[in-house]
Amino acid sequence: MPANSLKGLILTLKELGKPVPKPYSADKYKEIDASGKFVLRLTKSLHAKLIKLAKKENVSMNFLAASLIAEGIGRKE
Repeated sequence: MPANSLKGLILTLKELGKPVPKPYSADKYKEIDASGKFVLRLTKSLHAKLIKLAKKENVSMNFLAASLIAEGIGRKE
């Protein structure tokens, strides 16, 4: 991921008053056998919203989805 994309995401989250997810330590998750991939089914309308937001933020849909998931998990920790 280009550094500018990460900086842009952090600035956008701060401007929106949303928390910036903390980076995780790979060591913390060594005991979990995770491939880093999973399939997620969405409604067509949610998928369309994700596509539009990713284009607006100039990031991939995968990066945006991963960032939103990380943000949500960060709130729970």
